Amino acid sequence: MITDITGLGAESTILTLIPNFDDYTVEILPQGLVLSFAGTLDIGYPFEDKGRRRISCSFTFTNRKELNDFIDFWYNRKGALKRFWIPCWFNEFKLVEPIEKNSSEAKVYLTNLALRNDEHLRVFLFIYKGDLSESELIVRKITDIVVDTENKIETLYFDNVINRKIYPQEVTIFGRVLLVRFGETGIELQCFFVRTNELYVKVSCDFLELPSEYEEIEGT
Repeated sequence: MITDITGLGAESTILTLIPNFDDYTVEILPQGLVLSFAGTLDIGYPFEDKGRRRISCSFTFTNRKELNDFIDFWYNRKGALKRFWIPCWFNEFKLVEPIEKNSSEAKVYLTNLALRNDEHLRVFLFIYKGDLSESELIVRKITDIVVDTENKIETLYFDNVINRKIYPQEVTIFGRVLLVRFGETGIELQCFFVRTNELYVKVSCDFLELPSEYEEIEGT
């Protein structure tokens, strides 16, 4: 895969492995205060902030080197100890018009992102070209968001320019990049032997977003 990645801050490690999309779940876990009211039938009212995401997914390996590289990555992260970045492979944004060459902005259809932006947002554009070795992954930090409510458009401003023109129809996935750790349950490997000496391994794991640690990697 061809990568063009900027704006990750003090933690530059990113896992760009493509998951099995038919086994991919993103949950938003409630965070914040929960207030209980004595004398009522209500258990409590959750006062949630933006929440944190939990990704549950699997990866398929038919190549021993790629499998060993993933296991090495897990060991290097010391399981759930060390944080890293991962694309959230969910198509959250849609381009209104092309991103011009050497431009640092993208116009997307309104998603009310400005109301949910926490000043630490990173996004990615994944452009699949039929072969992963030729496909592109572009990552940028969002520095500002301007809303055009009349036309239902949000303009995302990036930390760095994109060095080629990108057409809306080229973009396979346009989503956000999350700061995460592996889940505490570790990784699960399932081996299938279709033919002798033929490798087919399914690896399942969870990733937990770290909302409270974005400021730390910014150095603020």
